[in-house]
Amino acid sequence: MVKFRLRQGYSTMIICFKQNFEGGFLQNISEHIVLLARFVLMIWIWKALAGAGADLGGLTGDELLTYTLISFVFRWQMNILTPATSSLWEGSVLRFYHRPMPVYMGYAAETIGRRWLPVWLFFALPLALLIAPVMGIPVLPASAAYGGYFALSMLLSVIIGFGIDMLFVSLAIRLKNAVWIATRIRESAYDLLSGAAIPFALFPEPARRHERDTTRYSFFFADTMPLSRMSAISLVVPGFSQLHNKQYWKIPLAYATLGASIYGFTQTNKPYKETRRIYDDLIAHGADRDEINPVQSRMIRQNTERQLMMAAIYASWVYFVADGAVNWPGSASSVKKATTLSTILPGAGQFYNGSYWKLPIVVGAFASFGYMIDWNNRGFQRFKTALDLLTDGDETTVDEFDGHYTPEYLRNLRNSYRRNRDLCIIVTAGLYILNIIDAHADAHLKDYDVSDDLSMSFEPTTLNLYTMRSGRTTLPGVSLSFRF
Repeated sequence: MVKFRLRQGYSTMIICFKQNFEGGFLQNISEHIVLLARFVLMIWIWKALAGAGADLGGLTGDELLTYTLISFVFRWQMNILTPATSSLWEGSVLRFYHRPMPVYMGYAAETIGRRWLPVWLFFALPLALLIAPVMGIPVLPASAAYGGYFALSMLLSVIIGFGIDMLFVSLAIRLKNAVWIATRIRESAYDLLSGAAIPFALFPEPARRHERDTTRYSFFFADTMPLSRMSAISLVVPGFSQLHNKQYWKIPLAYATLGASIYGFTQTNKPYKETRRIYDDLIAHGADRDEINPVQSRMIRQNTERQLMMAAIYASWVYFVADGAVNWPGSASSVKKATTLSTILPGAGQFYNGSYWKLPIVVGAFASFGYMIDWNNRGFQRFKTALDLLTDGDETTVDEFDGHYTPEYLRNLRNSYRRNRDLCIIVTAGLYILNIIDAHADAHLKDYDVSDDLSMSFEPTTLNLYTMRSGRTTLPGVSLSFRF
């Protein structure tokens, strides 16, 4: 059975590969010619920068050229796009279910046949074996071990890439075939994480070993831990940052506050669940409003107390994580602290930067979308329960609408509320990322010179000119510079 499926997958891959030549040779190779021109131009730029002594981010010139070569040769394996999303848009997804192989194998076979094989044949192999050596770019790995590590990492990248593509396909299905929205979300995430939208130089610098402060701050730690790692551990182990910062007196306070909040939640959650069970039972059996109203009022009051305890748990947890970040004893820039605080609690980074006017905007945006998520989720649960009661086949159970709505109408309402809830969750996640970027960029701008110093200056200089007739010539001149 396995050999049969592999043979079918291989046949599908070859058929898709041959279909690339139906539009003519030039149509198939034109894209690769443009990519080759981009590659050559980028290599010339890197060589010019390296020759001028520019900072290459800690890489040597050969390492940067090899890195660029790898990014071009394996670009389609690093950002995998299967025909799954396009088949949803075109309405041709059923053809993958009619083949004698698993659906994911059909997607993989078409991806390799339609995309990878033509790229390897017309672009990747000629680039790596012919063009790169002529341009002086090292192709072979430094050792066989490094080559094995690269092959293993590329295999893992391909597996994860197919999984990520399936996740966005699932997102498109979840959004009622909103392929355009899912594609835009994917492209935005790719631009952000690849450095295309925001240069990596503007992101928090990684904690390098030679940049760490090695002063002994605590009996338990030989040197200070990077701020991001300390904050991440504190999210899992409350009080860790206080232990690291040598503020031991705050640890019992943190656990007392957190423990009291958790205890209050357990004491309010149990009666709420019991009252909710009674309320659902009354609704299911068609009780009148005189019986339902007092139970509903008690349930709302208990749910309010329960949510207040949940808010207290979250507030105490986040407070002590943020307190550890603010009081971190190492030498961290304001940019790093602002970014970390915004990651822990939206709006905290803006407050740390002194941009107090942004705080109500951030808090208001999250509160609004939090309310919309809760509103749509309650609507989803309400109509889901009504639909389940109407279609359970039990005549003793009655939905709250007393059968006035058809199952199809209730199903449409349920799906509408679920789709709106999911969209609000996606927008909230986008706002969370935007809040972090805003705090990071705002902290960078705090160090910019925005003074009113407008000046102009003259100074003598020399000009280096090159002509075909006289060669290189040095001439005296005057430079004019403006400061604004």
